[in-house]
Amino acid sequence: MTPNVLTKQYPHFQYIEYCGLTDALQKKLETEFHILPDDIEDIFSPTQLSKFEIRKNYAYFALQFADMDTHSRICIQQIHCIVSNKYLFVIDEDGFLGIKEFDRIRNRLVDKENYNSFDLFYELLDISVIRMFSLLNAIQNRVRAIESTIFADGHLENDQISDIQDTKKTIINFKSILSPPNARFEELSRKHSDHTDETRKESIDDSLDKIKKLINRLDNFREITKLLTETNEMLMARSTNQTVRRLTMFNVLLLVPSLTAAFFGMNVHFGWFSVLDDQLWPLITIVGIMLSLTLGIYLFFTWKKWI
Repeated sequence: MTPNVLTKQYPHFQYIEYCGLTDALQKKLETEFHILPDDIEDIFSPTQLSKFEIRKNYAYFALQFADMDTHSRICIQQIHCIVSNKYLFVIDEDGFLGIKEFDRIRNRLVDKENYNSFDLFYELLDISVIRMFSLLNAIQNRVRAIESTIFADGHLENDQISDIQDTKKTIINFKSILSPPNARFEELSRKHSDHTDETRKESIDDSLDKIKKLINRLDNFREITKLLTETNEMLMARSTNQTVRRLTMFNVLLLVPSLTAAFFGMNVHFGWFSVLDDQLWPLITIVGIMLSLTLGIYLFFTWKKWI
């Protein structure tokens, strides 16, 4: 596979971006840029975690960021950056940065005098962090939609319950992706080296502050989804209780007619008060008493606000 290569020559350094990992890239890192074998192994490792290393002639950064795949699911994007005074080498495995982001950064830095590879690197980091706020907005919209449904309909359907569980999983995955870069940014902020002057440290701290804001908002969304789940369970339990109460009241209302019908259905003669006689008034009397008792019970339940 031939990787996509983006190069740009600046006054003081060269920018090189590779999208994809190949044997040719590995050889280029070894022979032309003299990257240490351990760092090359980390670059080509599919499970490489975020890390930050200061070498003799360069600084190596492995960072993970969150992105949205074609199925609107959170996925991990791995970026490797090798920075020296002469170049900024970016290995973007899945095209997370893209040319548009690069153009935005170039336009922001083009008017700055004496900007170097580290300035561009910190701008790339900042853009990568800012991109993740769009994912946060997508999660926020999902949470608000679920919240509106709960309070509008009084409960969630099965597919909506699955949606809120998926949202919880997305939040947890998003936070797990953010935690390693957060630690690396804190480590980088504490480092005192030739690669980090006061201005660059401010850039790092700014990106670190953005990541912490992302994590705090994710924590808030996780609490909201937890409350929404509890609210939905409470509303469903309340609805179930109301249904059971109505059914119970209905059974009580039918108790008098059922007992009356069962008693006189035995075809037993009671002298003058017998439904087996040809006269209608005993039957009318029984039905009247039955309806009166049923109506009385109904009015009593209504007065007690049980139905």
